This record gives sequence, structure tokens and C-alpha cells, in this order.
Amino acid sequence: MVAGQGNPLGCVPITDGGAPRIITGVAASNISGGAFVYGSTAAGVVGSQMDSYVSSDIKFITDASGAAFNGVAMFDATSGTNSYVSVLTHGTIIALSDGTTTAAYPIICAGANAVRNQVGTGSLDDTRIGRAITSAGSEAFCIVDIQG
Repeated sequence: MVAGQGNPLGCVPITDGGAPRIITGVAASNISGGAFVYGSTAAGVVGSQMDSYVSSDIKFITDASGAAFNGVAMFDATSGTNSYVSVLTHGTIIALSDGTTTAAYPIICAGANAVRNQVGTGSLDDTRIGRAITSAGSEAFCIVDIQG
């Protein structure tokens, strides 16, 4: 586990709403379960047909922040071409709060693998990723619904 990577117990989904949405890709950096991740910016990695798609076409990296957020790593993964990571893109989880997180409010990816209230909509840093279900202050945990 990499230090400072969100919930030390990994991604802790408390309900799946039927089934969480999960996508698999390659870990392009060391990733801890519970870390907020986003897809790498490499272009031209997929073709137009499903039969040409493989999970290794997608590469995930950590330190998601603001609009650069695709989901939450389900488990630890080490960097490498054969190191796959499953990423929750929609579901209800226990997350770290960085600042104020208020139940029922829209939340953003605050960096540091945490969430906080969305306070504006004027920049990509305020891109909503879901809603809080419970409240929390800074460095406390809350339940959030990631809405991908």
C-alpha cells in the first residue's frame, strides 16, 4: 500500500445498487486500493471495433483531482504491463473527506484521494463526481455515491 492513499482498507463499497460499474485496465503507476484514479492521456490506443479492444488498452494512474477522475481502485496494483486494476466508476463507497462534506450535497474529487463539497461550477476543478450520503469534516470518513 502506498502511504496517503485514501481509505487504508482499500475501496470499501457498502452497497452495490444492483452491481457496481467496474472497468479493468493496466496500472501505469503503483496504485493502492481506495485510491482515486484516472485514465492516462495516451491517444490512439483503441480501434473502432470491439474485437480489437483489450483491457490493456486502458492505463490508470493515481492522484486524480478535479476533472481528472474516472473512479476508485478496488484493490492494490503495482505498475507494469501485466498488472491489472479494477476501477469502480459508479457505486456507493466509504471515502475520506478533505474539507467539508455535507450529506446530500454534490461532491468533487478533492485530490489526496478524498472528496469534499462542490462549491462552484466555474472550473474543471469543481467537476461533480457524485453526492454525499453522510457528512464529514476534514480527515474523517463519509459515505458517498460515485456517479461516474
